[in-house]
Amino acid sequence: MAAAENDLLETRTTPRGLLRVDAATPVMLHFLMPLVKPFRERYPEMTLSLVSSETFINLIERKVDVAIRAGTLTDSSLRARPLFTSYRKIVASPDYVARYGMPQHPSDLKQHHCLGFTEPVSLNTWPVSCCDGQLLEIEAAVSSNSGETLKQLCLTGNGIACLSDYMVDKEIASGEFVELLADKRLPVEMPFSAVYYSDRAVSTRIRAFIDFLSDHVKQLPKELS
Repeated sequence: MAAAENDLLETRTTPRGLLRVDAATPVMLHFLMPLVKPFRERYPEMTLSLVSSETFINLIERKVDVAIRAGTLTDSSLRARPLFTSYRKIVASPDYVARYGMPQHPSDLKQHHCLGFTEPVSLNTWPVSCCDGQLLEIEAAVSSNSGETLKQLCLTGNGIACLSDYMVDKEIASGEFVELLADKRLPVEMPFSAVYYSDRAVSTRIRAFIDFLSDHVKQLPKELS
């Protein structure tokens, strides 16, 4: 019944009805949450259901209209609209640096407490190169499937983390984080896109939401988008 009502609403020109959006918790908190209020002000007849998933999900099974995803699209049944590109930064708290010292070379990280991901394990490959030219694969002293958990562990001095710039730039600017090995960091890009199923007509709700995100990204400083 709810789906039928939403389809009926689509026959009108103004976007109306429920839009279900899925994203990993960091993307939800740092990218989407600040945009909820201005989006609702522009489209007051739309309602949003925001769901955080730390792993890839089946959009149809979870009844998701739009998902924000990192990486390159591999599912041919999905369409993607590129939004922004992120770069990961290696950070620690000032307290941790004062206690354990600041690594001067990527190989020094082997002597430190590194915070890593249980999944995806690919995020435990950090964007700095070792002596052999390969990207550094860390051994985690503490690991989690949540980037926000790792961020809080890092803020409280539990170790060194490698997190997306949109998660840590404010704390670097405020002094809550110290960026490590900035001159050694390689420009490994992580693209983020809005994805949705391609086997159906794009609803006015989906189009309005993705266009709104795209317009927001265009207004960001170039180095942040």
